Amino acid sequence: KNTKIIHNFAFKCSKKKWKKFQEDSELYQIGEEAFYKTEIEKFDFPNKMKYVSLDIFKYCEKLREVIFSNSVELINPSKKVYLNIEKITIPPKVDNFDVIYALNKLTEIRISPNNKYFSDLNGKIITKKSNPYNDSYDIIYYVLPSIKHVFIPSYIKKIVPGIFSNMQ
Repeated sequence: KNTKIIHNFAFKCSKKKWKKFQEDSELYQIGEEAFYKTEIEKFDFPNKMKYVSLDIFKYCEKLREVIFSNSVELINPSKKVYLNIEKITIPPKVDNFDVIYALNKLTEIRISPNNKYFSDLNGKIITKKSNPYNDSYDIIYYVLPSIKHVFIPSYIKKIVPGIFSNMQ
């Protein structure tokens, strides 16, 4: 509960089962590769975390789900860390999510209904606003690799280059 920082490689290769942080956790910083090669399967970021890097999960082959708290504002791009994450939810304040391109095992994406930058279409496609002051999500930003067919709505004005190259 009172831990505020987890340092680099703190749990390196740990075989312990990971439990969720307490609601009133004071943790606000997690160092690089803190959970390197651990057996972690699901991770809920605590409420005090505002800046997150998925590099903390390098070689966590069993990690399948990441849940960001609503306080997360920035998710740093991963440094060529490819993760087996299958489910992810993007919190309300995140306005850039380039790390998603390193998540080639995703089966479900959810965007917080309070996120004013991104939206999801049936948990399979992420759309983004070209202008945060507009009401329309007019860019196709990401498509799950498992999608076989895509219907492109008429309000889409731009498709991110290479977006369909990872489809199976």
